[in-house]
Amino acid sequence: MSTNMKNVIAEACVAMIRRDGMETITVKDLVQVCHISRQTFYYHFQDIMDVIEWAAYQTIRKALEVSIPQENPEKAIRAFVDVVMVNHEALERAMESPRKRIELEQIVVDAIKDYLRQMMRQELSDLVNSGRDPEIALQFYAVGIAGVLLDQCRREDFDAEKVSSELSKLLRVGLVSEKIGRRKKSEPDTQNEAGKKE
Repeated sequence: MSTNMKNVIAEACVAMIRRDGMETITVKDLVQVCHISRQTFYYHFQDIMDVIEWAAYQTIRKALEVSIPQENPEKAIRAFVDVVMVNHEALERAMESPRKRIELEQIVVDAIKDYLRQMMRQELSDLVNSGRDPEIALQFYAVGIAGVLLDQCRREDFDAEKVSSELSKLLRVGLVSEKIGRRKKSEPDTQNEAGKKE
């Protein structure tokens, strides 16, 4: 019941953002649309931004469910992009609010970071084992992916397949070069060793 009511409130909020933008939404309007009391709203959420954050994390949870079973990283990223972009109209409208834009961008970055943490467990474990800080890598990729998706959702010619392919390549190149760098450090320098023997 509780999660179902949260879904009802979140879906109504997203629909209102799509229709009216972010600036005009109030708790009063939202409770009227949902046919609930203010007390019910505040039982589930602190404010409108709390609803948006919860909705974003539900989207990421759905994206994980869809993308984790995929057989390769490119298909996993494509599944993620498809799920996220279902709500691109609401995201685009919400980003029109100058007062809320920074908060919204942070919600998107944090949600993508959580997604990457789940999707890249092995790679992050390798980073920890090599003495690197995985949080920096997660932040780097999350900010980059969020920036690309927020930019792309404004474009009329948005091509989910192309964006997914490019993001997948960037993730792979970054992680592969990281592994190669670690491998080179662990291999003995044969030229130096040869010079020492002479």
